Formats: sequence, C-alpha cells, structure tokens
Amino acid sequence: MSSDLYRANHPARFWRLRLTPEPSPGDWEDAAAEAAHVLPPAVSAGGAGLDELLARTLGEEQFGSGHWRLSRGRRLYYRLKPLIPRGLVVRMRRLHRRTVEHADPDLGWPVEDRYARFLWATASHLLERAGVQEAPFVSFWPQGSSLAFVLTHDIETAEGQAFVPTLARLEEQLGFRSSFNFVAERYPLDRGLMASGRLLPIETPSGCSLWRSSTTSPSSTAIPSSPSRAAP
Repeated sequence: MSSDLYRANHPARFWRLRLTPEPSPGDWEDAAAEAAHVLPPAVSAGGAGLDELLARTLGEEQFGSGHWRLSRGRRLYYRLKPLIPRGLVVRMRRLHRRTVEHADPDLGWPVEDRYARFLWATASHLLERAGVQEAPFVSFWPQGSSLAFVLTHDIETAEGQAFVPTLARLEEQLGFRSSFNFVAERYPLDRGLMASGRLLPIETPSGCSLWRSSTTSPSSTAIPSSPSRAAP
C-alpha cells in the first residue's frame, strides 16, 4: 500500500471543516498528537507524527512487518480448502473467529471503534485551539443521507459465478451497486460476463479479480467541539 493512500484519508480531508482562517497542517498535527491517546498503544507509542499514525492504523503497520504473510498452517488450509466440505469450512471459520477474539486483546471485537474516536477527538482539539464551539463541515453523504453501506460478494465457485448476472440484475432493480470478488485461481473466469458491460473492473490483485456492477453536491452541517454532543 502507498503512503499516499493513507494521507488521502487525513483527518483534514475527512472532516473538510469550513473554518476561517483555515487550520494549518501544523494545527492538525498538534490536534492529532493530543488525540492519539485513544488509539492502541502500538499505534501511539513513541510520539508518532500524524503520517505515522495513519500508516500504523490504516496501513496496519502496528501489527509488524510479517502481518501480511500467511503462516504455514494458513497456507496449507488454503491449499486444501477446495477439497473441504463447505459446512466444515464454515465451522472452522467460526472456531477461528472465537480464537482470535480471545487471543488479540489489542483489537476490539466485533467492532474496533478507536480510529473513529480518534477522528472525533482530533476535531475536538482543533476546535478548542480555534476557540470555537462548533464549525460547519461538508457532510459525509450527499442529499442529507445519514449513512452509507457497501455491498460485496466473494465468488468462490463456478456456480457462484454463474449466478452473478441474476444477482446483478436484482440489485440493479433495487437501485444498488456492489463489488464482486472473483477467485481467479479456482475456476475459469467468464470473460464474456466481464465484457458484457454489466460489470466494471476496479483492480486485479494477485489471484483475484475485483469488479463492480455498472450502470455530488456536498451539503454542510456543523460539528460540535465535543464528540459527546453528537454521534458520528
């Protein structure tokens, strides 16, 4: 992952505050330093700067350089997975999830909300420094919407791939668009489906093809200086 991707999710770009004068990069840096205590110790240790905080959280560097490498046991599991009955796979996943929930005290399960609280705390400290109680900001979602959600589908078998057009049509009728993650090493990809115009490519990492189904005027609101006065 590129560090530019983490900087694209900088708190200043997340909040898009409409303050005069506009907060400087140093103002954001100082506010983030004051808010860093809400993050896990592995993230906030050593007085890390804002770029480093983003890399340790969004880039998951807090888990170490070997975080992205599969263990020998997991590599064996994925080699054998096509031969394992689906029901047994589901039971193994549930067992693994319970193990992780008890073995990883640095993460909140099932919801890890500390980065969201960090963003609120950063904005709160920034407003305190500006001497204001609240500030307008560009709303997260257009047309007054209060939330967004993402639909994703992992296409693990050829039978699942054959069902994609039916599912895409159903979602289109309901006004939804979703992403389809094709496991390219397990079955021949239907290039005709992907060339039909119903799916648009997003990216193609190793061993996987990611597509989305085909087919804003920002509003403003106010952010309070204290997160306790409003829910994110």
